[in-house]
Amino acid sequence: NAVIVTNTILGGASALLKNSTLITRTDEFSEMAGDVSVTADNLAFILAEVNSSVKASTSVGVVLAFNTIGYAPQNLLYNIVDGVLGTSLAGQDKLNTIARIENTPLELSGSLSVAATSDGQIQALIINSALALDVSTKADSKAITVAPVIAMNKIATNTEASVDSSASIAVEGDIVVDAKGNTRIESEVAASAIGISASTTGAAKSVSVGVSLTRNDVQSDVSAFIRGLSLATPAEVTSASGNIQILTERGSAIVANGRATAVAVAASMAGGATAVSGAGTLALNRITGTAQAYAQWANLVTEAEADEVVAILVPLIKTFLAEQA
Repeated sequence: NAVIVTNTILGGASALLKNSTLITRTDEFSEMAGDVSVTADNLAFILAEVNSSVKASTSVGVVLAFNTIGYAPQNLLYNIVDGVLGTSLAGQDKLNTIARIENTPLELSGSLSVAATSDGQIQALIINSALALDVSTKADSKAITVAPVIAMNKIATNTEASVDSSASIAVEGDIVVDAKGNTRIESEVAASAIGISASTTGAAKSVSVGVSLTRNDVQSDVSAFIRGLSLATPAEVTSASGNIQILTERGSAIVANGRATAVAVAASMAGGATAVSGAGTLALNRITGTAQAYAQWANLVTEAEADEVVAILVPLIKTFLAEQA
């Protein structure tokens, strides 16, 4: 018996103001007159639940579960190789979330906000159980149980908020360029193998093997920046009465639970009972990526408190493993 599950999310979200000139004027009848916002929001979520069970005198139950966000689809063989060896044979096709103003001079009577927010999550619950039962009153008895699980969960995202290649940015209020990227994998994998063999007249043999292998991988890049054309022609960025803020926040977390259980029981009234069991669990977790907040080739001028450039990086990995044989 084999159960194969594959879930893939591709795509992205972008908000772009490019190759234009934008001027706003005040309006005495509106408090928000003159404000400009360029915003991109993206949410990608996979919920995968698999519960496989097989019962026979010889039971082999195999579960393969592959959940990816931001990776190109590939065949079953490539998925197995990636899950076991940690490769990426088909490569990434990142989930992009981009809010950008490019090559567009601005003259605003209000405030400017450029914001990109992404959230990628995978929740996977994979349970595999195999039971072998063989009872004989006339001959030898043999029960063989094998219950392997291979699970792979991978996320690759890119989140960007930027003002790029614009020669002049003149704003009356605040200038905020803000990028936030959050990624999270919650994985619970359990493999259980039970073999029971009994004979009243012959030998009894029982073999049980339970194995769970999980690979969780998060690759997330988050950036917020203001950038001019070049060092020789920097951007003039001015806030007449507000603050200039360039903010980046990147949060990544992996919570992995792995369990493997193998039980073998053999009984013979004639003698010659043999029982062998083995269980193993392995979880491989990795978080990589960058968080950048910067101004490049730009002169920042504000009459308020100060300019602010902040990058926050919060990675978290928790792993809980248990095996019993």
